[in-house]
Amino acid sequence: MNQAAFLSGLHAFVCFIACWLAQANAANPEVQLLLEKPGWRRAWSHEDMEPLYNASLYPDLAVFRSRVRLASALGIANQLRKYHMNATRVRRSTAVVVVRGGRVHGVTFDDFNPAFRIRLDSVVSELQRHQDAGWVALEDSIFILNTRDVPLCPLGYCLVPLFSPVKEIRQGSQSSYNDDLLVPLLAYPHEQLVNYPEGDKIPRGALAAHSSQPTSGLDGSSCAAFVRRFAAD
Repeated sequence: MNQAAFLSGLHAFVCFIACWLAQANAANPEVQLLLEKPGWRRAWSHEDMEPLYNASLYPDLAVFRSRVRLASALGIANQLRKYHMNATRVRRSTAVVVVRGGRVHGVTFDDFNPAFRIRLDSVVSELQRHQDAGWVALEDSIFILNTRDVPLCPLGYCLVPLFSPVKEIRQGSQSSYNDDLLVPLLAYPHEQLVNYPEGDKIPRGALAAHSSQPTSGLDGSSCAAFVRRFAAD
């Protein structure tokens, strides 16, 4: 499955969803596409995000403080070499985010999986947007970003701090299931909320997939195949 075919299938799926939402809005005026949820406020400032830092970021940073003295450029280079030499799947989902002079850049290996590009672009664009708006003042820095849903620290790939958009936290405690650090900027501007009346929802939903491609193991190719079949139906 090449990238062009995957993007074509994804485009068809997005078009289907857009048409479905338009029809749903026309058929049911109570369906609303929202940019903001009434009664909720997005967290923009450091003070707004402080509870999240207390619950996840600070305890995890303490783990790395006891593990390394300085996340130096040499340490990051050694970390990336370990990725490159020992794990192709890790390499294809791992990026380096560089902040230099107020500009944010994402750097990847040549064989970086395009399916994870949206996560990297979201993190880079959000950091840049917060910097440009004056909400944060980013210092020159460099960090490794894991774009997969699977944490890497339990696999032994955390010689230096590693950030991830996905994080599990044990309920009722300040400890986490893994040491991957949660990227603290989560309010993506392109996210939209669809408010659908509860009484009109079906009792349950399921993701249909071919019997040879179980839903528990969807990857880029199987997801693209599902999208094409779904759009065709």
